[in-house]
Amino acid sequence: MTREGVRRIAYRHPDWPFGIDRPYPYWEIARADVMETKPFLEFFQSHPIVGRGPDKAPRSTRSAS
Repeated sequence: MTREGVRRIAYRHPDWPFGIDRPYPYWEIARADVMETKPFLEFFQSHPIVGRGPDKAPRSTRSAS
């Protein structure tokens, strides 16, 4: 997942545990917002991402008609 995907979840998901007035505030390292790993992983274990994901099927060739 890209950081844009994380941003979208953080903005839209009501159970997102990070941020102001949430159980786990963001903190800063080298001008980057950081979050704790354990609650981050627990969130995605209890709220799995459902979606297409990367294409894992081999590419097929089109037949010439």
